[in-house]
Amino acid sequence: MRNRLFRFALLITPALFSQGLFAQITLLERDMSGVDQSTVTLTAGTLATNISLTSPSSILSRGTGAALPGGAGSNNFGASGFDAASLAAAITADDYFSFSITASSGFTMSLTNLEFNMQRTTSGPTNAAVLPSTGGFSDGSEISSYTVSTATGGGDQSIVLSGMTNLSGSVEFRIYGWGGGSGTTDKFRFRNLSSGDLEITGTTASAVPEPASFAGMMGVFVLGFISVRRRRR
Repeated sequence: MRNRLFRFALLITPALFSQGLFAQITLLERDMSGVDQSTVTLTAGTLATNISLTSPSSILSRGTGAALPGGAGSNNFGASGFDAASLAAAITADDYFSFSITASSGFTMSLTNLEFNMQRTTSGPTNAAVLPSTGGFSDGSEISSYTVSTATGGGDQSIVLSGMTNLSGSVEFRIYGWGGGSGTTDKFRFRNLSSGDLEITGTTASAVPEPASFAGMMGVFVLGFISVRRRRR
């Protein structure tokens, strides 16, 4: 019996993926190509179906403590003023970048990965941390904390998002920086690589599965069951 159930699971799993029930997709993506570093706010270039277009969803912005960078610059989105001495101090000073993602009404989202490309100038922040609204923006609630170097890719991150499943409404992420200088040239910025300089992947689903979804799932299970029965004969 156990072997038959195992074979049944092997048979239906590809079919479930083909139905899109478990498929991971890009929910939000922003390429920094052509972006001026002093742009006040920036919207995502790509949003998946069932992800809201309504602000603050998809908006990349700065905290009140992160000033516009001085001077001209292209193909990045930057800020200066990350001169706090610790994460706790950076939180108090509002030294952060912010971006949000929102499930459309009637849908939920499950977030699995967050990736971004960042770098700093010579006197930019030496440390950074990512905090989500699901855990609160307080010292100790970060999902990633790391050092930032001046090397190309010195601030790049790929983060597995644990426990962010079946979420409704909006989730905000903040990237705090600290340990830098106080001048307008002491910058921390999203950099342009090739594509997907800021990307969130995951899945979306109807909060109440539609009849068509139930029918599709039942069809997959029935086909798998019939296949197992035929093989037994």
